[in-house]
Amino acid sequence: MQSLSQADFSSWRLAGRILKTAANNFVERPWGGTRLRDFKGLCSLPDQVELTGSGLGESFEISAFDEDPEAAQYPAKVKMPNGAWVSLPRLVRDHAEALLGEQWVRRYGRCIPFLPKFLNVRELLSVQGHPAGHTEAYVIVDAEPGATIRIGFRHDIDARAYCAQLEAGRVEQYELARLLGTAARWHAVQRLLAAWFADCDRAPGDVLPTLSELCERSFAGSAASQVAILLESLRVRYWSVLDAMNEVPLEAGQVIHNCNPQRIVAARRQQPGAEVHALGNPEQREFVMLEVRRPGPTLRAWDNVRFPMRDIDVAGALEAFNLGATRPEEFVSSKVPLPEQGHYVSVSSEQFRIEHVELGAGSTFSLAGDAHCLHALAGAAELETESEVVALRAGESALVPRGVGIYTGTAAAEGIHLVKVDLP
Repeated sequence: MQSLSQADFSSWRLAGRILKTAANNFVERPWGGTRLRDFKGLCSLPDQVELTGSGLGESFEISAFDEDPEAAQYPAKVKMPNGAWVSLPRLVRDHAEALLGEQWVRRYGRCIPFLPKFLNVRELLSVQGHPAGHTEAYVIVDAEPGATIRIGFRHDIDARAYCAQLEAGRVEQYELARLLGTAARWHAVQRLLAAWFADCDRAPGDVLPTLSELCERSFAGSAASQVAILLESLRVRYWSVLDAMNEVPLEAGQVIHNCNPQRIVAARRQQPGAEVHALGNPEQREFVMLEVRRPGPTLRAWDNVRFPMRDIDVAGALEAFNLGATRPEEFVSSKVPLPEQGHYVSVSSEQFRIEHVELGAGSTFSLAGDAHCLHALAGAAELETESEVVALRAGESALVPRGVGIYTGTAAAEGIHLVKVDLP
């Protein structure tokens, strides 16, 4: 990025302008797909997963929170009028009072304490949780028919038995990795075994020949028997862990609020947190969503027998989990109409508030409030402030500083679905 003088900043009058962030702040993930670039109107890379072993799993949209390792690693960037790019964390640190307001700075510091991201999920993510106070919301942009995620336990969980199950599965996976050998082509092994684990009708013998080729070693006799026994045992654990959680069907436009139900919060007498969750599904039915969460650690309890193996923290995750039973419907948020036509609110919590603007072609609207994030999930709109007109199309995001005040918008020919995210 080019260096910028103080004059560059002052001449731009940051506080009164809508700050669009770069649309290509992508992160490859082993569970990612190939739809993010298409969604954002960028050049497609349909062969990426096959070539690299990972798809584009995430796009960090508004990332300016250096205390979070991931946010610090993938800071959002803003393009200045002279063509130079500057990191959003730098802008926020240098101009926090003007951009966010003094009250915001006193309460949260010189940062943006939430982390909106677009996710493209193709394979199962880990079974994971977050510390108390860290909830999440998922606004579904698009989903293949039958796509699901898992949130919360279906029945009460015995912590000791659950922990023993996960740790035993981890030991079995280490032993399987040892038998497969260091020469294994792990990304190809993962694709092969993910499909096998998902299909309970297939025997281990169906994959052993291909597995031998990928690991450059022959599985015969006792070695083949050991591999087969481990595969069968791990598949039982794989499905036992998934079946212990609620399965939530997905569809475009839906909002999932991953937050302990109020009855759980009252019983635990602590800040609400996210329930145990595993985004994605064994069938690899793909979806794209906007995820909104407070920055903070992710605690993996189980990684669905993924190769290459990643770190997990069973004890830490179980400490964060609510082990009591929940129901799928407790996580599906309704869009409650607001007085303005086409405006709705879906989440209003201690952590963040999510509003929607859903209007047809040519419709006009206005927005206001303190500093907030704006994300286009579908269509396009022209946003007009006192000093400029800014186009925002599907897949793009912006930080709207508090100095912008009231601004108006006009939906383009295809209409618009905007999501506004701000603090309570």
